Amino acid sequence: SALPMLILINVSIWLLIRFLGVFVFLFSSGEGNTLHVLNNFVTQWFAVPANVEVLLAKPWTLVTYMFLHLDFFHILFNMLWLFWFGQIFLQYLNNRQLTFTYFIGGLSGALIFILFYNIFPVFKAALPNALALGASASVLAIVVAISFYVPNYTIYLLLLGPVKLKYIAIFSVIADFFMIQSGNAGGHIAHLGGALWGFIFIYTFKKGFDMSKFLKFNLSKSAFR
Repeated sequence: SALPMLILINVSIWLLIRFLGVFVFLFSSGEGNTLHVLNNFVTQWFAVPANVEVLLAKPWTLVTYMFLHLDFFHILFNMLWLFWFGQIFLQYLNNRQLTFTYFIGGLSGALIFILFYNIFPVFKAALPNALALGASASVLAIVVAISFYVPNYTIYLLLLGPVKLKYIAIFSVIADFFMIQSGNAGGHIAHLGGALWGFIFIYTFKKGFDMSKFLKFNLSKSAFR
């Protein structure tokens, strides 16, 4: 199944960074914050930059950023959402569609993040050093996709009781929109990019066009070769 594989990749990368952090600490002089140095190195090479010139020098970051987490609670909540909504997703759709939504949702989030930071003047000062990382855009793409595919699917939330998926998706998108004014504007913008892709994918799927078949076609060609 694609779902445990996506979770495993995310968690493995996080654990590898933490593992390296221990060795960086042990071989350091004991002066300065070694964890900060490691995190800075990792983000510079694997988080996606808003600056287009920097991006052209590190194009792989468009993919690596969606598997990169530094903070424990960041990866915890992302993986919980991916697990919960991914399970619902796979009740109605398949592994190929889940993988496709994850990757293209993450790519859409990165592109929207880059677009906003290069268009809107409020981000001009932050543009040279702005970076985005995490699976949130990919996860929100899955959340929005399944929420609009089965909008009346009901889950039970602690303290709130039964809630339909469509309301969770709508609330998440609205919250991210208003949180653009927060200190993590880039992250919330990327979330909206992922959500947009999730909606587009399901909208076209309901019209009879499954865009994930492109992934199936390319995988088949690779296997053939």
